[in-house]
Order: sequence, then C-alpha cells, then structure tokens
Amino acid sequence: MIEDEGPVQAIPKLFHNFITGEPFSECICCTKALLHGEDHYLIEKAVKKDDVIIEYAICIDCAQKKNEALSSDSRQRIEAWFTERIDLEQRAHELAETVGFNFEAWTERCIITGKARSEMDHYTIVGGFMGSNMVMGFGPYIMSPEAQGEMAELLSPETKREFDDFIGDNFGLPPELKKLIKDLDFITV
Repeated sequence: MIEDEGPVQAIPKLFHNFITGEPFSECICCTKALLHGEDHYLIEKAVKKDDVIIEYAICIDCAQKKNEALSSDSRQRIEAWFTERIDLEQRAHELAETVGFNFEAWTERCIITGKARSEMDHYTIVGGFMGSNMVMGFGPYIMSPEAQGEMAELLSPETKREFDDFIGDNFGLPPELKKLIKDLDFITV
C-alpha cells in the first residue's frame, strides 16, 4: 500500500497511459478524479517486451474493496507469502540510502526474485501516487513472471474468478488477450 508520508516526484512516463501518453486521470472502478486531489491511488501495468498488455489506476478505496472481495484464505496466503519474501519498509529504507529516490533504480529488479527487469520478457509494475505525484515508499516495484506465478498458485478458485471478472468488467479484451493475461499469471493489486 501507499505510505501517507514519503518523498514525492512527478509521475514517471512509464506510469502514464500507454495510449494517450498522459497521466491517468480517474479510477478505473469509481471514475473518481485522481490528478487534482489528495487521494492516494495505485497504478499497475502488465508489460510484455515494449507493449503494455493491461494498465489501470485505482483509488485506494476501490483497491481496498477489491482486496476485501477476495477469499480470506487467498488474502492470508498472499500476505504471508509477501511477508516471508520481502520487508517493504526495509527495502524502501535501503534503497533510499543506497540510490536515493531514483525511480529507475527502484524498478530495476523484481522485489521477490531479484531478477533484473532487462532479463524479463514480461513483468508487472506497481506504484503509489497522490495527485500528480508518485509517492516513494513501499513502491514503486516490479514483479517478475516467476513471482507472479508463485503468487497465482496461492489463489483459491473464487479469487481467480474475482481477478477474471475484474479484467472482463473493466477491459473488454478479446479472447486472445484474455488468454495472454491468464498465461502471464497477471494478478492485480
């Protein structure tokens, strides 16, 4: 999630809308305006090579509702898996000390596997934002296909349906892209 306090910087181009080249302006679920307020929100993208497969911005309220809709077993397994593999607070502290608040350095390697982004043919990138700024804290970060696959294995069938429904309800993808998303083990925040 997003820290309430932390260094901020302008939204990097990688987090802009791939089609328009502009920052995301509203929540994908409730259409709340994001750029001119003080509400926290997340942006998530699935990237394959140089193509963005799926991308969206979601306000914290909608992200929390989406999280609460997941099965409690899946939520507990994902939280335990994350906690066992990474201490996001320690990561943020170490990165701030070693590379400062350099966005590229923070997204150079998978937070779980340590695999370099340059070695991945696809990855997921997530960042936290407020208004027209990225908040540096627990993110931004990327996840490798291997990490996404491990996480996907923790999900109950009902949680997998929730993810499928979210993608189906919000993106209207053709069957071949839906299959690609499923094959990539893309899991939304």
